[in-house]
Amino acid sequence: MRSFPVDPRVAVMVLVIASALGGVSFRKGREVKGLMAEVASLERELALTRPPVPVQNPKVNWVAVTIPSLLDDLARMGSQKSVEMTLVQPGEAAQKEGYIEQPVHLELEGKYRDIGEYLSLVERLQKTIRITGLKLEKSSSGPPLISAVLDLMVYRRGAP
Repeated sequence: MRSFPVDPRVAVMVLVIASALGGVSFRKGREVKGLMAEVASLERELALTRPPVPVQNPKVNWVAVTIPSLLDDLARMGSQKSVEMTLVQPGEAAQKEGYIEQPVHLELEGKYRDIGEYLSLVERLQKTIRITGLKLEKSSSGPPLISAVLDLMVYRRGAP
């Protein structure tokens, strides 16, 4: 069996809870290892879905954003959630005082639930972006697919 790094406090909690429930004794090593592997797996999954820590001052806590890296992230998340990006259209970057704004227009196609989960992932990105527009409508491909038009504003430092 493959072992996974687990916070020792979590491992102790698993053992104590399992013992208290009578489902696992401390002598049943295989069951304990299985529970610890499951806890490690759940911790990794939680790390992917945990919302980012809110940025108090965006002028100080910028995450390096480039349009290619953002598009790579959006495409990766789309494939994770079975959402197809049918159009990606970066807009004209505009220099502001101390930062740059760049709109990005996306057209997506997928099932309603998949698009909702995709938007949830976009919202949690550790990048300085904002969803500025969203439109859902019937897909030309027909049910059960829908089309989504998503407008983002990307904020970054540097030259346009």
